[in-house]
Amino acid sequence: PRIAPPRAGPSAAVCALAGLWAVSGQQRYIYMQLVQIAVDSAMVALGKVRGNLMIDLQILSTKLRDRAIRLVAEIAGYDYETARKRLETNDWNLRAAVDKVDR
Repeated sequence: PRIAPPRAGPSAAVCALAGLWAVSGQQRYIYMQLVQIAVDSAMVALGKVRGNLMIDLQILSTKLRDRAIRLVAEIAGYDYETARKRLETNDWNLRAAVDKVDR
């Protein structure tokens, strides 16, 4: 199998083995689990996760806006309206709103 070279630029790189077709059955399941662990570890290392919640979210729709409000409410212990005001204050930047709660 070939190994993907790391890219220059980001603060973390994830290299996974190419050639998923080479394994099947139980080996494929184990391989996919290892890839998922690598991706999850990279997300944590990049600061995109708080606890078990993904906070690096681009709020592009009403559905995602509602999700962001609920995330801030859960992380900070706010009610829905207070969380909404916190996000509006931070120009709907979920990471900024959550970082201010952590301080």
